[in-house]
Amino acid sequence: MDRGFSPSPGKASSVGARWQGLHYRFAGMIADMRHREWK
Repeated sequence: MDRGFSPSPGKASSVGARWQGLHYRFAGMIADMRHREWK
C-alpha cells in the first residue's frame, strides 16, 4: 500500500489528513467516554 507515491501526491495527502482528523476525533470521543465513566 504505497498510495503516498501515487502520481497525485496532493490528493493522497489530503485523504491522509482527512483520515488522521477522523482518527483524532474518534480517539477524543473514546477518551471523553472513559473520563465520564471514571467520575
